[in-house]
Amino acid sequence: MTVACAAGKEILVTKISNNQFQDSFITKFNDWISSIKILSNGSIVAITSHNFAILLEHSGDGKLVIKEKLRCDENSTLYCSHIHGDAWEDL
Repeated sequence: MTVACAAGKEILVTKISNNQFQDSFITKFNDWISSIKILSNGSIVAITSHNFAILLEHSGDGKLVIKEKLRCDENSTLYCSHIHGDAWEDL
């Protein structure tokens, strides 16, 4: 099972196997992450505190790469974001 966790401006991605973290890596961003979710295809979507939804994919070398970015019209999504859906096209 793969897990993604956000704390501040960092995202931790790790696999959990036999009750242990494996293949863990951290990617740092310029903005605070307010929500995060792993989609059905394994990519990750994050909402930043200053209006961006970003689609992330693992680059294979311990980093997340931004594949797409959308900007929200709201002024700040820090305290009110929620990700609903399982595919980027349906969020």
